[in-house]
Amino acid sequence: MGRPYTFFSMKLRDSIYFKISGIYRDYFCLVFLLLVLTISGISCSKEDNKTAAAGKTESKDFNISTAAREYRQIQTELILAKSEKPYLVLNLQKMYLEVHVKGVVAWKYPMNFTDSDMGDVREFAKKFLGKDDRYYRSLLDKYLFGAQEKTPDSLLAIIAPAVNVDPELMQRDLPSRFVLRWKDGVVLDVTTDIEGKATSKFKNAIMEIGQTFRRPFGETAIALKMDPIDALTLYRSTQIGMPTMIYPPLK
Repeated sequence: MGRPYTFFSMKLRDSIYFKISGIYRDYFCLVFLLLVLTISGISCSKEDNKTAAAGKTESKDFNISTAAREYRQIQTELILAKSEKPYLVLNLQKMYLEVHVKGVVAWKYPMNFTDSDMGDVREFAKKFLGKDDRYYRSLLDKYLFGAQEKTPDSLLAIIAPAVNVDPELMQRDLPSRFVLRWKDGVVLDVTTDIEGKATSKFKNAIMEIGQTFRRPFGETAIALKMDPIDALTLYRSTQIGMPTMIYPPLK
């Protein structure tokens, strides 16, 4: 009778041990899984917090600089629009030359660069803005190197009354080349396909020599190629002292 008891006792003991060990094994696996998930959750949370913090910082920096720039541009545009006089806009974001009247675009022309690249454009914008981030300047000077007989231009008839000039006087010679100059050596050099007659060979030579000497001392120019009729519009609609606004390139 002892041996059956012993046999069944051993079976019962093994069964109980197996169940208990299985319970502990499952419990250990569950605890280990929870521990892994907890550590992973903490790690992900930290990464998310870092990403969110970095995103907030970048967003904050971007918004501040962008808002400040746009605010100054809007204020400048409002001031010029209230004057009810035309003003030139150098839109280096969309790469257009524009003439605005009361804040409305009266004329525009795409900037087609010849000897200038984006490095020249950025340097031009930096020089124009100056240390005080001035978004507009008055046209200091303009000079016509050469031109060829007159041609009609309906756009000039729109702009002429605003600048109080007879359209017939504005619609004179098609320019072959001219320059617009602002203070601190900021120059826009415009050429066309016209083979124009020199306004004055002596003055042209003096201008060329002057530009050559000024460049090492900080003169910054961008060179554009324009259609002759549009070049005429730009040249005749720009007057000495005319306000010029700039939209600098975004990058």
